[in-house]
Amino acid sequence: MHNLVNRLDSEMGWVRGHRDGLVALLDLLVWIVVVLILPTALGLEAGSESIAGRLVVGLAAGCVSVLVGRRVGLYSIWALGSPTGTLRLTVPVLAGALVAGLVATALGFGRAILLCVCSALVAFAAQTIARVAWRAHRDKMNSLLRAKGEPMIIFGAGFGGAHIAEALSQEIGRYRVVAMLDDAERVHGRKIGGIAVAGGREKLGALVEEHSAKHLLIAIPSARSGLIRELTDLGRSFGLHVSVLPTMTEVMSRGGVVSASDIRDVTPADLLGRKQVDLDLHQCGRYVAGKTILVTGAGGSIGSELCRQLARLDPRKVLMLDRDESALHALQLSMEGRALLDDDSLIVADIRDRDRMAAVFGTWHPEIVFHTAALKHLTLLEAAPGEGFKTNVGGTHNLLEEASAHEAMRFINVSTDKAADASSVLGFTKRLAERLTANKSQNPDRQYLSVRFGNVLGSRGSVLDAFAKQIEMDEPLTVTHPEIERYFMTVEEAVGLVIAAGDIGRTGEVMILEMGKPVKIVDVARQMIESSGKNLDIEITGLRPGEKMTERLTGVEEPVVLNETGLMWHATCPPVGWSDICDLALIADDDLLRAELRDAAEYKPIRPTPITSPVRTFLSPPDMTGAERSSLLDAFDSGWIAPTGPSVVEFERHLVDYLDVPAALVLSSGSAGLHLALHLHGIGPGDEVVVQTATFAASAFAVLQTGATPIFCDSDARTGNLDPVLLAEFLSSRERMGRLPAAVVTVDLYGFCADYDTIKPLCESYGIPLIQDAAEALGSLACGRHAGAHGDFGVLSFNGNKIITTGGGGALLGDIDQIEHARKLSTQAREPLPHFEHVERGFNYRMSNLLAAVGVAQMGRLESIIERRSEISAFYRSEIEVSWFPTGVTDRPNSWLNVAELPDGIAPELVCDALNAHGIEARRAWKPMHQQPVFAGAEQIGGRCSDRLFERGICLPSGATLSDATVERIAAVVNDTITVTSTLAVS
Repeated sequence: MHNLVNRLDSEMGWVRGHRDGLVALLDLLVWIVVVLILPTALGLEAGSESIAGRLVVGLAAGCVSVLVGRRVGLYSIWALGSPTGTLRLTVPVLAGALVAGLVATALGFGRAILLCVCSALVAFAAQTIARVAWRAHRDKMNSLLRAKGEPMIIFGAGFGGAHIAEALSQEIGRYRVVAMLDDAERVHGRKIGGIAVAGGREKLGALVEEHSAKHLLIAIPSARSGLIRELTDLGRSFGLHVSVLPTMTEVMSRGGVVSASDIRDVTPADLLGRKQVDLDLHQCGRYVAGKTILVTGAGGSIGSELCRQLARLDPRKVLMLDRDESALHALQLSMEGRALLDDDSLIVADIRDRDRMAAVFGTWHPEIVFHTAALKHLTLLEAAPGEGFKTNVGGTHNLLEEASAHEAMRFINVSTDKAADASSVLGFTKRLAERLTANKSQNPDRQYLSVRFGNVLGSRGSVLDAFAKQIEMDEPLTVTHPEIERYFMTVEEAVGLVIAAGDIGRTGEVMILEMGKPVKIVDVARQMIESSGKNLDIEITGLRPGEKMTERLTGVEEPVVLNETGLMWHATCPPVGWSDICDLALIADDDLLRAELRDAAEYKPIRPTPITSPVRTFLSPPDMTGAERSSLLDAFDSGWIAPTGPSVVEFERHLVDYLDVPAALVLSSGSAGLHLALHLHGIGPGDEVVVQTATFAASAFAVLQTGATPIFCDSDARTGNLDPVLLAEFLSSRERMGRLPAAVVTVDLYGFCADYDTIKPLCESYGIPLIQDAAEALGSLACGRHAGAHGDFGVLSFNGNKIITTGGGGALLGDIDQIEHARKLSTQAREPLPHFEHVERGFNYRMSNLLAAVGVAQMGRLESIIERRSEISAFYRSEIEVSWFPTGVTDRPNSWLNVAELPDGIAPELVCDALNAHGIEARRAWKPMHQQPVFAGAEQIGGRCSDRLFERGICLPSGATLSDATVERIAAVVNDTITVTSTLAVS
């Protein structure tokens, strides 16, 4: 018997698989046979009514009848032999009869109308009899197979239940329907697919025992999650395997057809988020049509679903931006069935990179922005709050600025329920993103708003994802607290409402999605364990820092108004400007940053006097992190608000250790250091000082401050700095004249050092002090020593654009006795007495303890700053085909600025103007001192080398904070300008 059942199952399976084609072939044969026989039976024979003619008529009628039948679903949707299917047979039969009459008339058949009517009646009868016979035979065969199917009880006698019961009665296989249930009393006793509706859910236990049922199918596509949870718990209590049908949206999207293949296991999405929303997406998303849209975080759960739903609303273009290229690959594959990554709508970029964002907006000018990119893992952000600020706040600021600058009309910022009465870094940063968005809403013609909602089912990294992986590994499911609960929503519903919020919401608002009731996480864990069929434990781990027991969608004091749709709430949002919070990026101490983030999220401005955030790319901007801020605050808290203190001492110690010099004195400026060095050598009126002419004016102004006269010496082509050959010739001639200069001042221009192995012995041989102006060269190495350590005195600068900065200030380097004397002079030359007494002239040159604290932190990062600037320098030199400022004897330049010597015929002004037009600061190389009007008439030695550098040199941005994209853009602008200018010159 078992073998017979298997053989029948195999044969019936083949027939079921080819049923539609076999029935269509049968209908075609019926028409051919009917038309072949009818003329003879009706006595309509004539000479023209040959067998061939009858075949043509029958074939034409049969083909049209089959085509019409396929059109009305006769061979797929409607059950074979059912009353509905038989009724539907009328339309294709009439169509076939009409064609039979027309073709017969055209072929000259006699009494063609009679043939048309009779063929319709006979064909309908024959096809109906064939179908009834087919069904009777099938039912007979199925009766032998019933025992093989596993007994199933269907709950739901409506649309879904009726269709699936009918489908299962035809598709004998895994399941055998033994009973139906429905809570609606009006359908009790009704038969569906030959199965009576036995009653409500209270009958389930008895039916399970009576039929030894193994499965419960919830056949209600419109069921809410609460009903599914109740029925799932009930079914599992009787040992049933519980299944569901697709949602009503899914069912209708496939034409209202339900089959056995649609039956699937209950998922967390069914249990938690199966909330049906009456939402006309095409109506509320009409603003999308014909627009260019940018979606950030496009590879994420929300972002990817946004892209899919937006693509169905007829936009001009959907730009999909994410920093994760693998996520973009998966997104394209899901949308197009291919993933060649060759579509320009896929954009790999990081929203932290302002320059990259500017390039994206400048290229595409999106009219609508959906911003979903964010760091969202609560625990990780608690451990690294600075990263949360950079992405969730700084990245949002970058997008808002570019969207506003390029006149995007809508900006929808996707937020989270953790922003309501925030208690975590994630909540603080997302609340700040809401407030920044509100700050950009002053223009009434634009719609800049946020959308806030809770957990999304199936999102990457969600609790459900974690539970699924733990179940897969047979590990206990971890829950932080037995009472913790969260809101849940399907990703499809959440995204649909986000799109709707872009239409409903008013600019500056936070739209809060209505999410029903929260669900206990421990209940979710239990349901997932039961679904898995495994015996796993639930482990309570304890609440994490910043984690709430219950999330709120709205703050306690947040004013909200329910929208008339009932789908979301309107909430006002107090704006905050970027200038009020940008300093948070400088905080290195995590505890301090968390506290400041909390204050900012609670609407307390961090800085009462806002400053404008720079939008240009500068030559050498300060490279600051939280370390500098923390050091500064420590110094402030210490009470040493004076031109002395612990930070001053520590800064000087750092310089001594790093530079390997006997002593260091930090001062109010580099110019103060030059002046003190000259002063300590007794230089004054009537003296002459040799100064490198290729320098910044401060080097020479210090000479004027002493009353001495500068003599400007040219650079050599090898080092770009003071020419030792010219200097030797000059000193030799002056020795013969008996008029040696009082000192020589070298300048390590742009971070490159002079030839001190030659210059220093030369000065010593004449007994002339050597002062090394290393203002631009801290960190450079030459002749085996650090810049600043080669002369009798070395001078550094910590101005705002130098390699490290204290916002101003400098240092003097030398031997201990000289530095101690300079220390006294820098503090007004006060004598060590209990009262103010001065024996010699002094100066107010000491550095503040607060600025020194910044310098201490900067010294700790000097090597990394030089490393980044060196990378930029190497890129320029590999990508821009020009001559570069010579390195000479410098073992390691600090790459403070990169100076390009342009080809002949390319004016530096042209390149500088082109760069500035792109928001990039660029300057010509320093103008030699002998060309400066203030030094008109000064004696000069040579001048051709420094003149050439000024005539052809430009300084390119070299700051360590420059992104790779910005550096690439700078190189491209320079190359393009040179190419265009050269082409025009040739033409």
